[in-house]
Amino acid sequence: MAEDAECGCCQFKRIVNLEMFGLFNQKPPLEAEVAEWLVAHFAWALDHFDSQIFFNDTQLVLPNNRFFPGRAENVEQMADLVFTQVKKLAGITHWPTELLDQASCSLQPPGAVEIRGALRGAGGEAAEPDAPRLLIPYNPQQINNPEGLIASFAHVIAQHLGPMANEAPPSGAEDWPEITELLAT
Repeated sequence: MAEDAECGCCQFKRIVNLEMFGLFNQKPPLEAEVAEWLVAHFAWALDHFDSQIFFNDTQLVLPNNRFFPGRAENVEQMADLVFTQVKKLAGITHWPTELLDQASCSLQPPGAVEIRGALRGAGGEAAEPDAPRLLIPYNPQQINNPEGLIASFAHVIAQHLGPMANEAPPSGAEDWPEITELLAT
């Protein structure tokens, strides 16, 4: 090999320019403080929202026809079809909910909803058929963006799930938007 010739690895790195992706850097992908926050909050979620359901019954969900099959005749039916599947995949089919066009919703705090037994999974049930329902708003224009609609429903569910924990998350309410994002996953 000539003295000024590059080795195969160097050529590959130069050609593909992997340095820009940080694959050969020694810096960790997350700062230690962020990693500790994630671990503490995932542990809190597992402690309060049934880790067995997470480990045994949870699957990676993709916004495609395999996980969200079906067709509907109109926007309302399609929103209901998608939300029903999100509830099923989240293990909360027993939660009393009512899906509403966000234009018809008022910005009032949700009423207390009682769930008997498990919050998630087969062991739970709504307290009474006539009990208050969680009002779940949706944007009808998101029907054209199913990934956004699915994510929106998952986030709304997380906003209701979080306060049902028996104790506050490690960082308290200060990081509530980030905590609901974590729960939505």
